[in-house]
Amino acid sequence: TGGGAKSRLWLQVVADIFGTPVVTLREAEAAAYGAALQSAWNWRLAKGEKMGIAEIAAKWVAKDKLAARPDPRNKALYADLQDRFNALWKRLTPEFKARQERKPA
Repeated sequence: TGGGAKSRLWLQVVADIFGTPVVTLREAEAAAYGAALQSAWNWRLAKGEKMGIAEIAAKWVAKDKLAARPDPRNKALYADLQDRFNALWKRLTPEFKARQERKPA
């Protein structure tokens, strides 16, 4: 439905987390279009053609405009938050497992 691509906030978050500019596409229904491109790629592979998905994308995907540039300060913030999440996950995993194994009374 293109919802994510319409949200400037979401596009900025993606640019910041991955540290790369985000470009939107001319095709509004990108999810369905992406599935069709993957189908074309697999069809060509099944025929024995050596082709990467990048070749398919280069031929059939039309870029629209630059939507967001990464902000290095935000990238650092998201990296810190990811580190905190990973540390909490590691510490809480034994508790999660213990609760899963507990039999109901």
